[in-house]
Amino acid sequence: MKFLLHHYIEQSVRRFPDKTAVQSGLSGITYHGLWEKSCRLANHLAVLGFKPRNPVGIYLPKSVEAVMCQIAVLAAGGMYIPLDSHYSPLTRIKDIIKLSRMDYLLTQSEKWNALVSSLSDGESGMIKDMKVILVDDLLSDDNGEKHNIERQGDRIDLQNELFRYNHNLPGRLIHEQTVTDDDIAYILYTSGSTGVPKGVMLSHRNAITFVEWALSYFRPTEEDVFSSVAPLHFDLSVFDIFVCLVSGACLQLLPSSLSSNPRAIAGWIREKHITYFYSVPSLWITLLNYAEINQNDLPALTHVLFAGEVFPPRQLKRLMKLIPHADYFNLYGPTETNVCTCYHVNDEHDITDIPVPIGYACSNTEVIVLKDNNSPASVNEEGELLVKGSIVFKGYYKNPEQTKSVFKESPFPYHHGALFYKTGDIVRIIAPGLYQYVCRKDLMVKCSGFRIELQEIEQALMKHSMIQEAVVVPMCDNEGESVVSLSAFITTRTGEPVSVVEVKQFLAKLLPRYMIPEAIIIFKELPKNANGKADRQQLAVQVNKSS
Repeated sequence: MKFLLHHYIEQSVRRFPDKTAVQSGLSGITYHGLWEKSCRLANHLAVLGFKPRNPVGIYLPKSVEAVMCQIAVLAAGGMYIPLDSHYSPLTRIKDIIKLSRMDYLLTQSEKWNALVSSLSDGESGMIKDMKVILVDDLLSDDNGEKHNIERQGDRIDLQNELFRYNHNLPGRLIHEQTVTDDDIAYILYTSGSTGVPKGVMLSHRNAITFVEWALSYFRPTEEDVFSSVAPLHFDLSVFDIFVCLVSGACLQLLPSSLSSNPRAIAGWIREKHITYFYSVPSLWITLLNYAEINQNDLPALTHVLFAGEVFPPRQLKRLMKLIPHADYFNLYGPTETNVCTCYHVNDEHDITDIPVPIGYACSNTEVIVLKDNNSPASVNEEGELLVKGSIVFKGYYKNPEQTKSVFKESPFPYHHGALFYKTGDIVRIIAPGLYQYVCRKDLMVKCSGFRIELQEIEQALMKHSMIQEAVVVPMCDNEGESVVSLSAFITTRTGEPVSVVEVKQFLAKLLPRYMIPEAIIIFKELPKNANGKADRQQLAVQVNKSS
């Protein structure tokens, strides 16, 4: 059996047992404590009948407990599914539970009670056979009372007695011995163009390829302090958690109470002596505009990594002038590859009016650029970026048709029919092996780093009884580089106006907050193109002119 993702963390436990591994506010845990309690929870899953290669939902706020749960599921030989507890409505959480057909859920009392209360009569069967573990007390050292969970007329008893008993079982489970690095480690659900979230399956080998590249490229040490800013269902969190813990560093979780306060975030970076800060560019832009960062502020910060969207050149240069002692890196890659190219921004004077490149291919990764005629693009030409290698995902969970649609056989004989993942991103080759992002090929956009399929929002709008047509377009910043918000254009079935507030409230029951359009504009008739379809280009020009 090859090494699995959590085995790397086990090595850190042996090297740094008493060092703080994860910290969230005043709550923290050592490497030994993290591993010991994760194994206790893994054993508890096994006692409840959990079998390897099955999914386990994790429905928790970002916390030390949530990180424990991820490691526990891996140690039990399973694959974890982080559910968004911050942005997404319960409707979406229930959709993912149904789509994944998970039989096990790790959550807390408050989240579970809200979920159960939201179930309709037709949805009650969804959780009938689900085994739910409340981690409110089970991960503490308290020998507290028995937990009872009311569910569909029967009662699940999760006892600390049972939990304490299994504490003495071996740290590595018998079941886990059958798991290989080709098995799935976690599934990240993202926006889907069909209106249904799609689960991106990442194997242990996929994650290890990324982690080993990051360790070799950035060379973090046990003296570093990593920030964890991204939500746990977001692919940036894989770097935060696993690159940090494998290197023996300390992971600082940004408290949710600070997440909307730029000055507090800047103060937190300073106070916690953060050395690695990985986020979407829009967060840095907010800090630049509202946090009053001073010249040479944040002295401990050595690595600024950004991904998920274009960093406007003017703002990036401004940041580099304020914090000149840090190294800056543009990481690129869809969730399906995590990161497949990277570019080190050497100096602020190298930044022009054009966004910095997305860089060169990572190790164990091959990228090609194909033009529309399936021929390779040359230097200064554009085409779609395709990726191959052990970093590329296994497919979409329980969706073989969609999986097949995103892979393409290489047209080059020397690849011997190898399949490449089609990113849907158009890039320009600006030098041999160096790539510049141009635009999307389809209707997927990145807003504040979140991947959003515009069709999913449109289909949600069309579920409203009064809406006849719906088109969603992105609104860009002043440089025209980054999507800052979304606008929806709608027509009504009767021609009568509909309350914009009511439409937003309707969407809030179906979509995460970051997918709800900022503006909703009502038309009597949407402009059409030559094919008789809604003219997205004309609407996009209109909304960006008005901004």
